[in-house]
Amino acid sequence: MLSQDRAIEIARDLVQSRTEAGVLDRRGVAAERTEEGWHIWFPWQDPNMLGGSPHVMVRDDGSIGDFYSTQ
Repeated sequence: MLSQDRAIEIARDLVQSRTEAGVLDRRGVAAERTEEGWHIWFPWQDPNMLGGSPHVMVRDDGSIGDFYSTQ
């Protein structure tokens, strides 16, 4: 089973590799365990910031199940 810390690391690496530099600046991290692995997302630290959050589904084998951003 993949640890939460490792899932966050995988998700962070994916987001940084597929988006513009600094996309995770001023963002927190949230994680929720699912049946297949981990749902990781990066909400704004400031709740008054507008815009979506990157979301990554990381399977227990370390592979990516899904990657999307909310708007």
